Amino acid sequence: MRVSPASFGVGHFKIYTMNNLPIRPPAENHLLVVNHNGRLRELFCPFKVLCIMTILSIPTGTWVYVDKVSGTLRVTYEINDHWYSSESFVIIIEF
Repeated sequence: MRVSPASFGVGHFKIYTMNNLPIRPPAENHLLVVNHNGRLRELFCPFKVLCIMTILSIPTGTWVYVDKVSGTLRVTYEINDHWYSSESFVIIIEF
């Protein structure tokens, strides 16, 4: 799933989701992200994500910080003491 940069007003950034990619967090305090050129970047908690669909108390378009990462079959984020599927969020970085 790809989200249009214009829809969230982030300008020149490219937005990609981690949906359906075989990723597995190596530890609960960081996440490895691969961009479309195959470059690898390590993100350490807390890192910022953008909510792309309303989930419980987090409305679409809200920026939140991920406190912990977990996952075996699905990647989940701990945000404000609650666990959420990573499919509801995008990581916006440029590298």
